[in-house]
Amino acid sequence: MLASLSTACGALGDHLRRKEFLERALIINEREFGQDHVKTATTQVDLGIACGALGEHRRAKELLESALVIKEREFGNDHLETARTQGNLSNACRALGDHRRAKELLEKALIVEEREFGNDHLQTARTQEILGNACGALGDHKRKKELLEKVLIIIEREFGKDHLETAGTQVNLGNACGALGDHRRKMELLERALIIEEREFGKDHVEIARTLASMSTACGALGDHLRRKELLERALIINEKEFGKDHVKTATMQVDLGIACGALGEHRRAKELLENAFVIEEREFGKDHLETARTLGHLSNACSALGDHRRAKELLEKVLIVEEREFGKDHLETARTLGHLSNACSALGDHRRAKELLEKVLIVEEREFGKDHLQTARTQETLGNACGALGDHKRKKELLEKVLIIIEREFGKDHMETAGTQVNLGNACGALGDHRRAKDLLERALIINEREFGAHHVETATTLGSLSNACGALGNHRLAKEP
Repeated sequence: MLASLSTACGALGDHLRRKEFLERALIINEREFGQDHVKTATTQVDLGIACGALGEHRRAKELLESALVIKEREFGNDHLETARTQGNLSNACRALGDHRRAKELLEKALIVEEREFGNDHLQTARTQEILGNACGALGDHKRKKELLEKVLIIIEREFGKDHLETAGTQVNLGNACGALGDHRRKMELLERALIIEEREFGKDHVEIARTLASMSTACGALGDHLRRKELLERALIINEKEFGKDHVKTATMQVDLGIACGALGEHRRAKELLENAFVIEEREFGKDHLETARTLGHLSNACSALGDHRRAKELLEKVLIVEEREFGKDHLETARTLGHLSNACSALGDHRRAKELLEKVLIVEEREFGKDHLQTARTQETLGNACGALGDHKRKKELLEKVLIIIEREFGKDHMETAGTQVNLGNACGALGDHRRAKDLLERALIINEREFGAHHVETATTLGSLSNACGALGNHRLAKEP
């Protein structure tokens, strides 16, 4: 009777009452049958599910671990009852962040379900989807995508293409596609899901906010920062209504929106949003937490864009302490922060510190990407400019010769990126007295700059100034005066 009542409560969403009934039922079953009886295990499973629904995942895991031992002994490792308990236990493990254990349990459950139901059964598909999400949490997005492609076919067959179940799978599959760099496919899947979710939940439901946030990530990756910002504005309004203005989920949305504003040049708005988010995250996580540090990193970008390089440097110094502790001194994430910190140092005129930082960044990037990678080239160019600022024009020239080869390979000889490197290399050549080479490089850069920016743009003017210096050094003072 208690078990039946608990089932009814669960169906009505009253998980607290459900749990209370099952606590009583468990005491009775343990007294009547013993703690290691299969009927006790069945009640433990039900109670574990109820605890999970209430967010008591640690208690849920303990109950389900105990039940699994009994079920494996009674039914064997490859029985359907055992598989169901493995599936429920995997949910508790995922909620506690143990995605590796969850994956192991789901792999075992899936073998049993495929044998019992077949590869294209709905129950099999549900387990495949949960397994796919566990794989994604472990960074195996390729496996996640493969599983969810199969799941979507089954879900669409069972429920139709415009059902809420289908939308959920589309969101999960879309996120897998995004993680693999297929942002266009991600956007297509999420837009289809959003139509369904808005019809089912309404436009201001918290589920809508999650989908909008995922869509915004795809828009950002595709360079559509205006659409990204619009989506995040909507998501932020929903989260503020659902959780309050000082909730950590609201802060997360503020961070994303701040990044989008920064990409659109709205640095003052970005700074305000990130300042707000930082206050919340500092309160929730503490000053030295990785989430707080990430927000400080984004805030430093806004400060730099607004010309407050001193504040940017102070923030990045704090970020660096956290990242070195969390990742180590030679990790790629740490190297990125070192690169940003070097930019702040350069802007403040501390080229020696900037050079020291960039030397460290370059070691990491060469190891991670290789010596002829675009990212490595960008750091070499920045390092070259720091060397030039310190008077080491020979080192600057050596670095930029390598950079130019990579940039021309990646973008072509008449690209704007190529022109920027040509100007820097030309200036290095001029500083070393090779004015003829400087003139050749700067003339090629000028053609690109005039085409891209126009004759009266500041970039064009800067190139003209450098070119006039080269012409003057070669004795062609008439051309030197023409700009």
